[in-house]
Amino acid sequence: MKKRTLWMGLMLATVLSNAQAELKGAGSSFASQLYRSWSQSIAKAPESRLDYAPVGSGAGIKAAQDRTVDFGASDRPLNRAALAAAGLAQFPAAIGGAVLMTSLPGIDSEKIKLDGDVVARIYLGTIKKWNDPAIQALNPDLPLPATAVVPVFRSESSGTSFVLTSYLSKINANFKTDIGPTSNLSVSTGRGGKTSTEIIKVVRETAGAIGYVDYSIAMDLGLPTVQMKNQWGKFVKANHDSLQLAMRAADWELMSIDQDPTFEMDLTDTGCPGCWPIASATYVLVPLKDQNTNSVRVLDFFEQALQRGDEIAIKEGYVPLPSRAKNMINVAMRRWYSSLEKSGVGKSQRKSEGGSEGVAMASR
Repeated sequence: MKKRTLWMGLMLATVLSNAQAELKGAGSSFASQLYRSWSQSIAKAPESRLDYAPVGSGAGIKAAQDRTVDFGASDRPLNRAALAAAGLAQFPAAIGGAVLMTSLPGIDSEKIKLDGDVVARIYLGTIKKWNDPAIQALNPDLPLPATAVVPVFRSESSGTSFVLTSYLSKINANFKTDIGPTSNLSVSTGRGGKTSTEIIKVVRETAGAIGYVDYSIAMDLGLPTVQMKNQWGKFVKANHDSLQLAMRAADWELMSIDQDPTFEMDLTDTGCPGCWPIASATYVLVPLKDQNTNSVRVLDFFEQALQRGDEIAIKEGYVPLPSRAKNMINVAMRRWYSSLEKSGVGKSQRKSEGGSEGVAMASR
């Protein structure tokens, strides 16, 4: 009996040790499925796996700043000053996008065509009915009802809100003045939801509702989404091809002239006929200063994910980064590994862990 008790105690201690060794991250719901799948497929040991909480980009940024997690994730990149003040490194992990879904009896979302100006006016509250002339002009063949439009929004800080409002601010001057790019969208005439799951629930249960979620979530759940008119005047459906075109149309080469890039990249309203206009990168935030004992392992994980995780990203509804972006991130990682080693973190971890594949790569 004593032996059995001792064995059970040792097993419990091992489980707890492994759970505590997992890398803890928090932030963007946009990226949660990707990080979960990468963790399951790429991490070779329990201490290399991710324990990720999809609490929203705003909470993820704060958690990284407060050092309550090993890394944060956000769809809203921080600028150079904010990164320096918080002692954080930042890099993109994948490309996705925001999509819109509606709830109109008898009319599927995928049949509805909208443009940025109409969506902006809906969230400003100036378009109040679904049979508004501006919507009807985009959908001449649809019998749009006189149902009230109910804009649904994320009621807590959200990177998806930031992506959508950044796009709408480019398209509509009044939206830019009255609301502007923000992670904290609030609409007095609409309804809020704390998470993407709540957004979907509110839209489904509210006649006349329109709301937004990440493309990966819509794809995973098989949700029909509206077509959007891009700057070329083309109506485009959100899918892998239209997101990939938006990614390719971005000026990644502009980053190559920066010796210390922050990788801030605006992919909204990029210019090509087949581009999805509300595309975005999702970012990882890693501490380089103060309580950064797991930062080497975080960098090692994402280095491996960016090298070997493209097929997984595509399967989960994301677009992998282009090779030139990955090369720039690898160069930046060399600097971050060096910075961590100078602080004593990288060196101590390499000695204690015997050097993981990613860390060994960093020293070459």
